[in-house]
Amino acid sequence: MTGTGPFTHATRQELLGRLLRAQRASGLTLIEGDELAAIQEVWSLEENDPQPVDAVRRIWREVFEEGAMGPHANGTDSHLSKEDVLLQQVCEAQGVSFELMRRLRDIEEEYGHLKRRHGLPDEMREAVRRALAEEQER
Repeated sequence: MTGTGPFTHATRQELLGRLLRAQRASGLTLIEGDELAAIQEVWSLEENDPQPVDAVRRIWREVFEEGAMGPHANGTDSHLSKEDVLLQQVCEAQGVSFELMRRLRDIEEEYGHLKRRHGLPDEMREAVRRALAEEQER
């Protein structure tokens, strides 16, 4: 597909993440579900698209689920699955970022159904780079 504009996949994903973070922070609806579905459709049809078909869903989850997480009295979040609670406990015990490990797991799961997993290492490296940059900003 041509005519997707001058931005790379990574840049478009970052822009979508920024838009969704602004939506969460403002409480306004800046982008609708059908618009997100259209973005995902375009991304999945692009030639040489290294991103898996669930990229929009993953970005949405990063912003609205992980971004909204708050620790409770027991140190875990009430909306986490049993698997995530276990992952969180292991990460805490090992001194590893739970959010980063969850992102890496989600990225790997997105690529799991693909025969050719081209782009997986780059996407994982980018997730680690973003996590380190966020950590340095704090």
